[in-house]
Amino acid sequence: MNLDVGDRLRKQRALLFRFVLLLGVVSFFADATYEGGRSLLGPFLLVLGASPVAVGLVAGASEFLGYAVRYPAGLLAKSELSRTVLLYLGYLINLVALPLLAFVHALGWAIALLFLERLGRGLRNPPKKTLLAGAGDLLGSGRIFGLHEAMDQIGAVAGPLLIAATIAEGYSRAFLWLFIPAAGAVLILLLAMRLYRRTSSLRAPTETPSAGEVPRSDDPPSQGFFWLCVCGGVLIMGLSPMILFGYTLMARGDWSPRLIALGFAWSMAVSALSALVFGRAYDRYGTPALKFPIVLVPLTMFALSTAHPSFADLVWGLTGWGLSLGAMEGMLHAAVARHASTPAARGRLFGIFDAVYGGAWMLGGVMMGWLEATQPQAVIIFSLATSVVALYALQRHGRCRRRAP
Repeated sequence: MNLDVGDRLRKQRALLFRFVLLLGVVSFFADATYEGGRSLLGPFLLVLGASPVAVGLVAGASEFLGYAVRYPAGLLAKSELSRTVLLYLGYLINLVALPLLAFVHALGWAIALLFLERLGRGLRNPPKKTLLAGAGDLLGSGRIFGLHEAMDQIGAVAGPLLIAATIAEGYSRAFLWLFIPAAGAVLILLLAMRLYRRTSSLRAPTETPSAGEVPRSDDPPSQGFFWLCVCGGVLIMGLSPMILFGYTLMARGDWSPRLIALGFAWSMAVSALSALVFGRAYDRYGTPALKFPIVLVPLTMFALSTAHPSFADLVWGLTGWGLSLGAMEGMLHAAVARHASTPAARGRLFGIFDAVYGGAWMLGGVMMGWLEATQPQAVIIFSLATSVVALYALQRHGRCRRRAP
């Protein structure tokens, strides 16, 4: 009997690990598609006649949509059927939107497709994380999410490299090439979900709470969580969206579209390594480790916003951008998880934080775009001011955590 149980467990682990690998390949192709497209969006919007204010608004508002939609999507993804529908729908919208830019010659349609891409990404994010978390119950969550993040970011580097290799053929041809990784993502997703259905009778049973231990998710967020939201929100406000940065580089004549795509790929690679390093730093030092991006963000914007930046300034700015975003992504969500008293409360807190984070990025994008059009040097002052507020909020957060029982 014990031998049968052992064989069953080994089969379960092998099937689930193959599923995780396939889902990682899906993320590789998906990131290659939409990050490749986004690496060219700044110059493309400039060619279509967008102003800096419009680019900042569009970049920020689309990010807000992508974050805000995750909360209702998470609430809808309660059953296996609803998770599967959201996953397919989200990936289909996410993958098709930016390659369709190959057929677009009007600014309005380009903006609509950008918003659709972020909407699709927001819809498929909660069900995908739920599936990965289920596999992590048997294989180890750190191992599963670490592997998935690595494959995800490799795709985020490969996509801009594909654009850099094809941009000489023109914008339309470069966007057209993105249909290839998009088709690869759809094909592998079908294979992955087919394999997932085979594991339905093998998954570990979900633990149920004992009487008197029903987890609650409706407790009001703590004061410390409020200050964490303030810290993360104002910090991301001070970091220019990459689409706006690419637009600015092209408008000033600093770099060609090919160099911008290569710079985007470099930032994504730095961001991936930064997220891994600072995720571990947070495990060891806690929220004080957030002081690193608080200091780094204004230094990054100083390099990117100089009137006549040298090549070294731009490379440092791209590196600092990747380091800053990776550090925030690697630590802020881990900090949110520590504020959830029960697993049932995590979804709500993550939804609140993502909405605040995305809304702040939208406001920051609008402000950055307006300043870029009117007073470019003031971008540095704005970024520095947001970092000062973020540092104050982080200190208040620390006091609340120390007072907590």
